[in-house]
Amino acid sequence: MLNFDDKPASVTLYSGPNHTGESCVLNERHSDETYSLKATGLDKIASIKVQQPAAVAAPFSIFVRLYLERPQGLVDKLGPGSEKTVKDFHEDVADTGDGAKAAYVRVLTRMGNTVREIPNVIASAPEGERTIHDTIPR
Repeated sequence: MLNFDDKPASVTLYSGPNHTGESCVLNERHSDETYSLKATGLDKIASIKVQQPAAVAAPFSIFVRLYLERPQGLVDKLGPGSEKTVKDFHEDVADTGDGAKAAYVRVLTRMGNTVREIPNVIASAPEGERTIHDTIPR
């Protein structure tokens, strides 16, 4: 866990632009898991707020990754062209643009320029396949 106070780092996903509409909060205990849009209870992710606790050391942060296509493999392999299907948001955004078409979401942590990716899989999942959750534990 990154936080050193009683407010965890979190992201709030909104169905409307400018932080309006229905919302879903994911925090750092949801990090590294991939969730379907259905799990969020939203019809789309049109805007995002990223809450970083003041007590968190500056090089650490959380961010949201939206996937326009089902992510493959355990770890994201980003390269040329991936910006068409993967959208990262490191701070508040009033309009996610093409990100509103996302069908999957993930909260990740990073230190400086290094993204911490710990692939979480269910024992019954085929080897090398990412588990995508249709519910979010509260």
